[in-house]
Amino acid sequence: MNHSLALTPRLVKLADHLFALGAVKFGAFKLKKHEREPDAPLSPYFFNLRTPENPKPGPLDPEIVGTIAEEIFELLRNADVYFDFVAPVPNAGAPIGAALAAHSETEVIPLLKREQGGKRRVTGIVDGFEVREGAPTVVIDDLVTEADSKLETIDVLRGAGLEVAHVAVLIDREQGGRSELARAGCTLHAVFTVRELLDYYYATNAIDATKYEEAIAYLAAERAA
Repeated sequence: MNHSLALTPRLVKLADHLFALGAVKFGAFKLKKHEREPDAPLSPYFFNLRTPENPKPGPLDPEIVGTIAEEIFELLRNADVYFDFVAPVPNAGAPIGAALAAHSETEVIPLLKREQGGKRRVTGIVDGFEVREGAPTVVIDDLVTEADSKLETIDVLRGAGLEVAHVAVLIDREQGGRSELARAGCTLHAVFTVRELLDYYYATNAIDATKYEEAIAYLAAERAA
């Protein structure tokens, strides 16, 4: 089977761009979940979807951030999702959220992330920003693993009286985030699943059989957990 056929030409171009920039890495990586589960298996792949000015710098340039925002916008439009506000999860989601707001002519809700209990959490909306009660709001981030920061964001926004039923990301790592968001009453929209990217990179020889099989085994174990 030619797995690359599962992606549209536009998504093929985006997947290639991400790989060329070094936003997709293979090796052995700790994730945010390892703060809670230090003995969890290391991830054989990692997605650095941050921009150079981020406190944890990444390789994404303005062009690819704009492309990601356009793809998320199309994804939401095709799902008949309409929104007045974009709420990007700080910090990685901020550039994508800003680009999406500009593309969709909506407003960005600036969120606060503070140290709380030895862990950085989304804790509120920046003082002085006025929201309209009941306004539909979409949560934006670079990717979702187990959805912890997304759930924190949803709680903050709903606490401010906003309607939150949708979360959009570039990549769903398929490690439980979708089901956690569903339990919170939110639908996840992802441009890519991790399996789609793994299949595509293997089909196009960007990764070899050893890396691919290791990644698929890890993904299967995470799905079963």
